[in-house]
Amino acid sequence: MNARWTINEEKQLINDIANSKSYQELAPKYNRSANALELRIKKIVLIMLINKDKFMMTNNKFNK
Repeated sequence: MNARWTINEEKQLINDIANSKSYQELAPKYNRSANALELRIKKIVLIMLINKDKFMMTNNKFNK
């Protein structure tokens, strides 16, 4: 089993994906499978969406 992801690794992964690099191309760089990279990106996006929804529900200007 691989080590836990660091914040810096996640930021770099996001940057690499934003620069149109494929999961297969990035797998050796992160010493993880292409599937592991894809799953991590999906987890990051899900967390961001959940946090956005929580913010919108608790921010008074959105609760009219």
